[in-house]
Amino acid sequence: MLYLINALSTPMTVALLLGITIGWTNVYRDTGQASGNSLALAFLLFAMGCFAASIHLIPGRPGLYLEMTLFLFASYIAGCAIGHVLHKFFPRQFTAGTDTGAVYASSPSVSAATGRDDLSLIWGVGDKLATKLNTMGYERFEQIANWTADDIVKFESHSPEFRGRVDRDQWIEQCKRLAGGWRPDNAVGERLPND
Repeated sequence: MLYLINALSTPMTVALLLGITIGWTNVYRDTGQASGNSLALAFLLFAMGCFAASIHLIPGRPGLYLEMTLFLFASYIAGCAIGHVLHKFFPRQFTAGTDTGAVYASSPSVSAATGRDDLSLIWGVGDKLATKLNTMGYERFEQIANWTADDIVKFESHSPEFRGRVDRDQWIEQCKRLAGGWRPDNAVGERLPND
């Protein structure tokens, strides 16, 4: 086993670095049911591979290839975990300077526990509505910033009491700015001027 680790040190390092990169960049991406199922399947296959390797079920060169693959996969998964944790401790840093003069911070609206943006920073979104958006799967400013007309219709069909609010309060424009690091001076958000 030590021979294999020594022989695979360079590929394992590359797999680890790739995993760190993927773990860092995918911290805030949506994780749907499909990705959770894929991850569970990957770990099931990994466990089966470890079992097969431990009892030498596959002899010869194919068995060696299996063990090599398992080492590389383990390095990659460890890298993903490290990248995820590093991103939580060192969030994106923003620089000062916008047309409103707001000072950017190190993403203070993101909860370290949940990885969600504080959607109540959007003008017109209170705690109740922020919770409703979260339960609908909208947890990041970027998601709302990328809404299409169909997304607005979907939201309004689930929340008829808020019909027209997205356009009236300029949620999409606000979320584009919030996703870029801008923060309102007021804790309840800031109404954008009507152009």
